[in-house]
Amino acid sequence: LQLPASFVEDVHRGGGRISGVPAPISAPYHKIRDFFGVTGFVPADYDKFLKATGIRSVYPRFPSESGNWRALRLASVEWILCGFHTWTPTDADRKNMAAFQWKEELPFAWARVSGSMPRAYAVSSAIPAGNVEDSLRICLDPSFDPSKEVVLLSYGDSASCGATQDAAGYPLPEWVRDEPMHIELRQTMPAGGFLVLTESDYPGWKARVDGVRVPIRRANGLFMAISLPAGSHQIEFCY
Repeated sequence: LQLPASFVEDVHRGGGRISGVPAPISAPYHKIRDFFGVTGFVPADYDKFLKATGIRSVYPRFPSESGNWRALRLASVEWILCGFHTWTPTDADRKNMAAFQWKEELPFAWARVSGSMPRAYAVSSAIPAGNVEDSLRICLDPSFDPSKEVVLLSYGDSASCGATQDAAGYPLPEWVRDEPMHIELRQTMPAGGFLVLTESDYPGWKARVDGVRVPIRRANGLFMAISLPAGSHQIEFCY
């Protein structure tokens, strides 16, 4: 299905993901990232993510419940497509939208998600969790602020998940290379912290900081994070 050129340009400009109909059909053609399938999630944990949020289908209605909106923001979903003029957003949905528009000549509408997290960002502190279910419970709690902290699976070393300092002033990384299996970033850290990448923590990903291999941690139940010391760093993720 051909998406409007103006819409595709907006998605490319923002760099986020889309969710809904006809995203699964059109995303690969337009070289945009779809929440359902273009980026391969770990299947079992992806299923836990969907169940925890209430989003159980590749053809979801509007999220409606606040927990669902928080999940989409965590996954860097910037756009939602809905089809066939039958799925009308509720008042609660509209509070979470930056924009909503019907496209009369096409069988769908789109909405922009307010406050979606960037695909890569830095935080100053981390919360340890023992399993994916605990991670999702923490992440979907209204008190959790993903712009300041990340939930990491503890792997028995929760001491490495301690807070450093306030996250104010942490800049976004500079994207150097953005390919399906090779991502390069430059990140300046005012103090030690963590870089979060909202790509699936799928077996086979490797990370390097300034040319040195570093461990990848499971972040926010589904994604990837690495620890970074203060200073400017060249970061590489390869699959």
